[in-house]
Amino acid sequence: MVVDILANVAGVLTNSADADPTLEEWDRVMNINARGTFIVSKSVIREMRKSGGGSIVTVASIQGVNAFEFQPAYGASKAAMIQLTKNFATDYAGDNIRVNCVCPGLVATEATDIIMHPDFKEIHDLMAAKHLMNRFAKPEEIAAGICFLASDDASFITGEALVIDGGYTVGRKMSVG
Repeated sequence: MVVDILANVAGVLTNSADADPTLEEWDRVMNINARGTFIVSKSVIREMRKSGGGSIVTVASIQGVNAFEFQPAYGASKAAMIQLTKNFATDYAGDNIRVNCVCPGLVATEATDIIMHPDFKEIHDLMAAKHLMNRFAKPEEIAAGICFLASDDASFITGEALVIDGGYTVGRKMSVG
């Protein structure tokens, strides 16, 4: 089997908006997000080493860079994924394997559908305004970052966490409008 590219995109949140998740919730989130990324990457790295290299791109989150309330397990798992990216990049660059991740802000997906409902317009607008571009990302905008990092156009990029967040982590506007 020849594997040139791996995109690690699986991820889950805790089931409740609670700053104190149960140990079971913590384990579920860490196992799927961080441990799953580790296991799949290690399996694919073995094959990439045999075939002369490749590219791994993991979907982390801005929550791995900045803390968000009520999501300690998710944030910790995404921070682990960012660090795992850097460690794998360090360990496998000599095997011609590039390892990077993307850190999206809020994305308009099934996970955020509830916020798109008209009953939650105020919450949606408040959350969108946290991005300097005043909106959620489209899934294809995140996919474009993944494709870029996996492509030969990024042949000299490894160990990076590409933030794709419409300016969320840059700072805040001082004025409204």
